[in-house]
Amino acid sequence: MKKVKGRGFFIAFEGIDGSGKSTQSVLFYNKLKRLGYNVFHTRPGEGNKYIASPVSKAVKKITHDPKNERLIGVAAEAMLYMAQGAQSTEELIIPNLKAGKVVIADRFIYSVYALSHFGRGTDLNLLKRIGNFVTYGIIPDAIVLTDIPAKLAFVRKEKSKKKLGRKELMGPEFFEKVRQGFLKMSKEINPERWLVVDDAKLNVKEAEELIWDSLYPIIKKGGVKII
Repeated sequence: MKKVKGRGFFIAFEGIDGSGKSTQSVLFYNKLKRLGYNVFHTRPGEGNKYIASPVSKAVKKITHDPKNERLIGVAAEAMLYMAQGAQSTEELIIPNLKAGKVVIADRFIYSVYALSHFGRGTDLNLLKRIGNFVTYGIIPDAIVLTDIPAKLAFVRKEKSKKKLGRKELMGPEFFEKVRQGFLKMSKEINPERWLVVDDAKLNVKEAEELIWDSLYPIIKKGGVKII
């Protein structure tokens, strides 16, 4: 097990698709960047606009492809997401934490737990053992959960007119189970580190201000590196 010494500050943004998670992670990143912080932002499997591991991108092509809706089994799906997280942690998150940066991850291990256990029914203790291995035991300093009912998230998806990926084809009922899983974890797994943002009641600006007011004083106090 690797030890991450000389750590900066690690923030994971979590939530179901369409919850505002990615929007808020980018806003937080940009604000820190403007203040001169040495900050790193990663989104597993995204395009050139965001930093992502090439391996993670390759895995996402498999897990996101609608053609694979009925082909990927529950166990295979969980292991693919675990592999994606393992590569991102080792290749991107750990080196940047060691460099003393503020690291922002758009999704971390909690997304795997939410989907594979609360959504699919895979044993949580088994997933935690594997999760601890693939993340080298790293626990984020803060976990931001952008919470929204699944039905509302799907309305947003429809308005965006983006093509639905393999996960979205599972429907709002499945994602409501995933959402409830996130909420349950926020109360039971290191609850003091979670910030739950009611994205259904707050507009983008209000949510941004809540996250900033909650996390920036902690980052500032921690003395992480500024460029």
